[in-house]
Amino acid sequence: MMETFREHNFARIEVQKSFCESCMCTIKEELQKIQDISNVGFCRESTMVFFNFIRANELAYALNTLTELGYPEVGELPTSKNYSTVGICGC
Repeated sequence: MMETFREHNFARIEVQKSFCESCMCTIKEELQKIQDISNVGFCRESTMVFFNFIRANELAYALNTLTELGYPEVGELPTSKNYSTVGICGC
């Protein structure tokens, strides 16, 4: 029996503000709800969120999710009521 493997892509997204441990847990939980998103991780020093995905629409869902959680990508306009102009998390 031949098994089909889907190629994974890697996303590295710099967000507009930092996050604490609690915020990282929330972000990870929400991103992992998206089908075929895996290996969610963070780099707190450079405010990076990274993960594997398979299709471009999953990347779009992830970007929308980050924005709704108050962590829009650098260069994007904040649209969420959860967003604060302060460069740190809202916890």
